[in-house]
Amino acid sequence: MKKKISTWVRDIFTTLLFFQILGCGSISLDDLTNISESLGVVDTIQTETGNNNNSLIEIPNIVDIDESINNPDFPLDKPSSDTTPVDTVIPAASLTQEDFLVGLPEGTKQLKITCDRMTALGVKNKITEVFCGTSPPSITSIKELQKVMGFDLDQIVVGRRNGNIPNGSLLSQQEPFDPVGSNLQAALDLMQHNGKNSFALRSVSNGLGMKSTNILAPRVIMITNPYELKNINGRIERYEDARSLVAMGFTRGEMQLEIISGHFDPNEPLNFFERDTGNSSQSAWFRAMPEETLNIQTRNQDLRFYLFKFKHACTLDDSCNNGILFTEDFEKNWVEWTLYDEEDLKNTIADCRQCHQPNGPNAPKTLMNFGTSWSWEHYLGQQDKFSRSLVEDFLSAHGTDAEYAGIPTRIIHFGDGSHIQILLRKHKHSTDNTHNPNIRSYDSVGIMIQVENSTPSQPYDNTVSGYSPIWERLYERSVQGELIQIPYHDSKLTDPQSLSEATRAFRDYKAGRITELPNILDIFKKEDQDVRNMGFKVKAGLDGAGILTQACTQCHNSKLDQTISRARFNVDLESMSIAELMIAQKRIMLPEESLQVMPPSIFRILDTDEKERLYDYLQSVINQKSANN
Repeated sequence: MKKKISTWVRDIFTTLLFFQILGCGSISLDDLTNISESLGVVDTIQTETGNNNNSLIEIPNIVDIDESINNPDFPLDKPSSDTTPVDTVIPAASLTQEDFLVGLPEGTKQLKITCDRMTALGVKNKITEVFCGTSPPSITSIKELQKVMGFDLDQIVVGRRNGNIPNGSLLSQQEPFDPVGSNLQAALDLMQHNGKNSFALRSVSNGLGMKSTNILAPRVIMITNPYELKNINGRIERYEDARSLVAMGFTRGEMQLEIISGHFDPNEPLNFFERDTGNSSQSAWFRAMPEETLNIQTRNQDLRFYLFKFKHACTLDDSCNNGILFTEDFEKNWVEWTLYDEEDLKNTIADCRQCHQPNGPNAPKTLMNFGTSWSWEHYLGQQDKFSRSLVEDFLSAHGTDAEYAGIPTRIIHFGDGSHIQILLRKHKHSTDNTHNPNIRSYDSVGIMIQVENSTPSQPYDNTVSGYSPIWERLYERSVQGELIQIPYHDSKLTDPQSLSEATRAFRDYKAGRITELPNILDIFKKEDQDVRNMGFKVKAGLDGAGILTQACTQCHNSKLDQTISRARFNVDLESMSIAELMIAQKRIMLPEESLQVMPPSIFRILDTDEKERLYDYLQSVINQKSANN
C-alpha cells in the first residue's frame, strides 16, 4: 500500500525515535530499509519520486509511538551524557511539560554528579562551598536555603527612595507614596544601608516561569554580594567581595529555584568599588563602576547556572492544591531537593544557555534583564507610578503583615530593579550588545512614556492597552528571530476583572472565609492581540516560515551547541534530513500538555491552523528535498 509522506509520518516515527534515543544521530531515508529490517517490521522499503514533488513510500503500519515506547530515556531531547536511566519504566504518553527532567538522577546521586563535575572543572563558588562538602545541608524551606546561601534579611540594602525622572515627561508627575503607612519606621528599622544583600520583585518572567509569574505570584530575585560602605576622605566608596556573588530566582507554585553563582580565581583582587560623584540625586550604590575597575570585575565565562529542584510534602500524598502552592505554606515543608548544573540541563527545555549564552558554547555567558538603567519596567518599587501601581496590586492581596519568599511584605517596595541594574553592570558582557542583543536594545523608559501618552489611564487602569512604537519595533525583531520574546509593553499584564476576583479570593482564603483557593495564575489579559504581545502565542497572520522563525529560532539555531540532540532540528531546514523533518512534524501536532510538543507549551502555544501551516511548510521542504534526491 502506498502512502503520501504527509500521512505515514505517524507510522514510521516510532522506528526513527528508537534510533535517535540510542544515539545514532541523523537518519536518512536510505537508512530506513536497514533500520526496519533490523527491527523485523518490514522486508523492504521502496521509494519513488514523481514529477509532482510528492514522495511515495511503501511501508506497513507501525504501532503509534504513544502505545509502543516505554523507554526511560524518552524524550528525544534527552538529558546529557551524565544521565543514569531511572529505575522505573515511564510510559511515553504520560510525560507532560512538568516532566522535563525525566531520566535525570535525583537527590544524592545527582549531587555527586554535580560536585564531581565542579571539581573536575576547578569551579569554586558558593554552590561548591555549601553543597559539595562532606555534609550537604538539610534544606526544608526557603529560609533555610537563604541562610546557607548567605541571604541575610537583617542586612538588606535599601533601594532608591526617589526616582530620577526625565524632565518634561509625564512620568515626572509623581504623587506621594507610602504603601506601608504606620509600619514605615518598622520597615526601615529592618534594613541597614551597610548591608550585604538585596532583592527585587518582578511581575513577569521571560524564562521558565513565563506563564506562572504574575503580580500575585511575582518572581523574587535574591542577591547576595557582601560589601561595606566606607567614608574615605569625605567620599563614599563601596567595597565588595565579589567571590560570594549569588543570585536566586523564586516564584510561588514552582518547585524550583534558578541560581547563578560566580566562580573566581582566588588570586584576583577581592574588592572593587564605585565612587560617589557628589550628585545628591544619586546614591553611590546605584551607578556603574568607573571604567578602570572593569579588569577586576566578575569574569563572565566563570558564571555558573544551576537549578535547585525541591519537592513539597504535598507531593507525597498528591495534595498540592492552590491553597498550598500560592501561600506561605509553599515556602516550607520541603521533603527532598536536587541540585542540577547547567550541563545537566543543556538538552532539556530548562536549558540555561540558550538565553544566557546565545552565541554558543565558546561565547561569554551573560546575565539577562530587559533594561539596564532606570526605569525598571515590570519591577515592584517606588521610583515611578508604574512600579508603585504594581506594589499596590501586590499588597491588595498579600497585605503588609505577611511574607513572600521569606521577605516581609511591608518592605517589598524597597526591592526595585536598581539592584538588578547593579548586578548586570558588574558583568561587562551582560550589558554588551555584542554578546547579547537582548539587553541594551530595550528602552523601558521610552516605552513607558509612549504607553502613558497613548493611554493616559495607564498604569492604574489598564483596561485599554497602551501603545509604543519603540516596543513595536523591538517586537518585530523578536518575530524575525533577532531577539528573544520581549516583555509586554504595559507594566501590567493582568485583566482588571480577573485580578480583582483573584485578589478577593486570595484575601478570603487567607482569612478563612473560603476553603478552596482558585487558580490565581489565570489573571492575564485575554484579548488575542494581548496574548500574542505577551509572547504566549506567535504574531497573528504569519505563514509557516514565519511561525517557524518566531517560535523556534531561540532554541534551534546554528550558534547553539550542535552536539546535543536538540540541534537535530534547526530553523535552517536545509541542514536537516527528511526523516528529521518528519519527526518535527509529528511533534508539532502533539497535544499541548505533552513533553514532546514543539514548541514547548510552557513558553508558547500554536493555534490549530498555525500548527497546520507550520506542518504544511515543513512538508513543502520535505517534498523539495525528495524531488532533489
